[in-house]
Amino acid sequence: MTLRVLHATGSLSPDGGSVAVSLGGLINALQAHGIESRTVGFGEDEAGTRIAGEGISLVGEVDIVHLHGWSGPNSRRLARAAKRASKPFIISPHGNLLATKHNKRNWRARLGSLLTERRLIRRAAAVTALNEIEERQLQSRRFHPRILQLLYGLDVNEYALDTSVDDGSAHNTIADDHLPRAAHVLLVLGPIHPIEGFVPLLKAFAEIGADSDGWGIVLAGRETGEWRKVLEAAVRRKGEEGRVVIVAAPDVATQRAWLSRATALAAPSQLVRFPVSVLQAVAAGVPVLASGNVAPTGLEDVIRVCGTSRDDLKAGLRWLLTLEDAERAKLGQRARRIAQARFDWPVLAKQYVQLYESLS
Repeated sequence: MTLRVLHATGSLSPDGGSVAVSLGGLINALQAHGIESRTVGFGEDEAGTRIAGEGISLVGEVDIVHLHGWSGPNSRRLARAAKRASKPFIISPHGNLLATKHNKRNWRARLGSLLTERRLIRRAAAVTALNEIEERQLQSRRFHPRILQLLYGLDVNEYALDTSVDDGSAHNTIADDHLPRAAHVLLVLGPIHPIEGFVPLLKAFAEIGADSDGWGIVLAGRETGEWRKVLEAAVRRKGEEGRVVIVAAPDVATQRAWLSRATALAAPSQLVRFPVSVLQAVAAGVPVLASGNVAPTGLEDVIRVCGTSRDDLKAGLRWLLTLEDAERAKLGQRARRIAQARFDWPVLAKQYVQLYESLS
């Protein structure tokens, strides 16, 4: 009998940093193993509520529900629907169960969590973690008796930057006037929001002095609230216009185009987040500086992992920016080989198949 899985996530739009960038490859790889997939979004706007309702109607048509992310009432609605239908459900919270200064909830929300959310979470068949940091923190808070690491991947070959095929993602699709006035580009790929760590990164970049000569920064991602306007005003005040560029990255073709122009990628997230930009960079052979919050397990030897403070980022930036070009290229290629061996969906999907089959 064919196993059917409903994949639910906050958004199916493949913006920079979104789980949707990764999910398509997983679904294709599962199909090769005879597992059928359906997808649905549970965004928190009015449309998201409607889509979550559609997802609830799909629960009865599948064998397993996998929640890729955990935020707001709609993810909980889908989990409750799976529980009522006696369908096993998996929660991959992507850092959203970990209380930090960036995602504090008011006392009413905390009380609601104590009374209802924890009970619902414990009814899950499993809770998964993106890396060792999230796994330890979830275990210490005893959210669930079965917490396991479950890595995400990509179709690595789609990120080969030396391909001769022009599929619309070649570097010349980015106009030169969108590039910083610098020989080298440090790319940050993800939502324009402080939890992504751009504030301490920009301060660290400004403070390393001559080591940043010849470098510019591109922040590529969707706008979140008013943060882009705030950031653009700060860049103007500091006189860094032209050296710090803020752009959208609404699809994978655009993200690949920026990776083809990037000398290195920074992922300085202040809390556990979905690590897709790191995976995209290593798949493209682009050297990476990442906080431990978004460093996928298994890449520690081929990316520079650092803390989230300004001093930690300064040390990491100084190391990365002062490498010789040949050293950076060698590091990027080593990372790409590991990505092909460990994070390519045809390889990694076997873990998902084993998990799903254990629940059927």
